[in-house]
Amino acid sequence: MMTLAKSTGVTRHIALLAVLVVCGMITATAPEAETLSVPGLTPDTPPKLDLGPCENAPYSQANCVRVLACIGHEGVHFDGQARGWDTGEVLGQLSTGAPCAGTWTSGGLFGTGHSILTCEGGMRAQVLYHTLHNETGTVEGSGIDSLGRRIQVWTGLNVLEFLEKETGKLATLPCGTGRNQVDVPIS
Repeated sequence: MMTLAKSTGVTRHIALLAVLVVCGMITATAPEAETLSVPGLTPDTPPKLDLGPCENAPYSQANCVRVLACIGHEGVHFDGQARGWDTGEVLGQLSTGAPCAGTWTSGGLFGTGHSILTCEGGMRAQVLYHTLHNETGTVEGSGIDSLGRRIQVWTGLNVLEFLEKETGKLATLPCGTGRNQVDVPIS
């Protein structure tokens, strides 16, 4: 105890960290203790999945547009990309951090299409959508997930501007309806 009192400030901080680790009040989350997680100070938001560049290229399998979706009415949402033309893949992640992958196909009657998505942890989603503007990949859709939650989907080159015009609010996903609606900020 006497040594700790006479030690430098750095030594006291190291000693305090050691006590907090031993007591289980903080944890090292990386394999070699490179990341320190402190409850109340460490952000709850998982790191965003890097899907690479996404550029609109109409009529090409290289086409890519952003996909945003609300799942239920408690603020869970999906942020990702739809790649391809007439058919392709969907990649992204839930706001919980779970990565997701699936497929989409268009060409149905009156600009309709469908998508199936599976996320880490087993959640599956099925969505039917309607194309609003083919060249920009703008679609609106709805569906349900394997937990019975309603899904609302928007995609397209200008999806953020589309949502701003639809909701009248700057960059928010309108998750849910009426009193159950949660506006999720998105950028």
